[in-house]
Amino acid sequence: MAGHCERLIRDGKLLLALAEEGRQHAEQTFSYPVIAARHAALYEETLREYRREG
Repeated sequence: MAGHCERLIRDGKLLLALAEEGRQHAEQTFSYPVIAARHAALYEETLREYRREG
């Protein structure tokens, strides 16, 4: 792990590229619109199942 950290310290381009990829991943996975859409989908699915069983 220390070797990888050292590489990032020495390679600024790699560091910036990985940071950008990490930011994009976080936005695509954990942003409020994404989380809200997932919750809405789960809510709708739960309602459909509840109505089927009722």
